[in-house]
Amino acid sequence: MAYTKTILVTGAARGIGFELIRQYAHEDPATLVIAAVRDTAKADQVLELIKSGVNVKLVQLDSTDDASIAASVPKVQALTDHVDLLINNAGILPPGDKKPAETTRPDFLTVLDVNSAGPLAVFNAYEPLLKAAKGNAVVANISSTVGSIAHPFGASGEFGAGKLAYGVSKAALNYITRALATTYTDITFLALCPGWLQTDMGGASAPLKVEDGVKGVRNVIATRTLKDSGKYINHENQELPF
Repeated sequence: MAYTKTILVTGAARGIGFELIRQYAHEDPATLVIAAVRDTAKADQVLELIKSGVNVKLVQLDSTDDASIAASVPKVQALTDHVDLLINNAGILPPGDKKPAETTRPDFLTVLDVNSAGPLAVFNAYEPLLKAAKGNAVVANISSTVGSIAHPFGASGEFGAGKLAYGVSKAALNYITRALATTYTDITFLALCPGWLQTDMGGASAPLKVEDGVKGVRNVIATRTLKDSGKYINHENQELPF
C-alpha cells in the first residue's frame, strides 16, 4: 500500500506514546504509523495493535544510544521516503521522592540525557527524512508545564519533590525546540504539554485520562502551522510561558 503520510513516535511501548500510535493508526488508513521503542521485547501492546491489522510498524530505537538511533534510520527508510510528523515522546521521571537539594549528579544527567539530548539526537538523525516532506514536516517535542520557568514554585520554594531534574530537562527541551525553530524555517517545531495524565509516570491520581491528553496533543498538531514554530503549547491549545 502507498502511504500518503508517515508518523514516527518514540517511546511508543506504553503510556502517551502507545496512545498516540493507537489513535493515529485508527485515524487514516493511508497514514503509516511507526512505533519506535527502546526494547521490542517489551512492546506487547504495540504487537497486539499490529495484529489487529492497523497500519503500524515496530522499530527499535533507544534515544540515549546514538548507534541505536542511526540503525533505526535505514529501517524507517525501507518503509517510507519521508517523515511528516516526528513526535519525541520518550522520557523519564526520576524514581523516589527526593527534594531538589538531594538530587544526585548521576540522576540529574540521566534525566537530561533521555528528556533533552535524546530528542535532539533523534531529530538530527531524521532531519533528511523530515526535509523530504518538503515544508510539511512537524516535530512535536513532548514537554510539561513544570518545564516553564514561570511555573508557580509554591510556598516552600519547591514545585514538587523529586521533580528538579525533570523540570530542568523539560525547560532544556523547550529551549531546544525554540532553537531548532529558529534554525530550520521549513519545519514546524512545537513543545507540547499533554497535561497531567493517568500513566505509569503520572500516576493514578492524575486528573486526565491519557486518551484525552493525547486527543488534545493531536488537535494542537493538526491546527498549528509553520507560523507557530517554536511555540510552547498545552493540550488545550493554549500557549505557555517559557
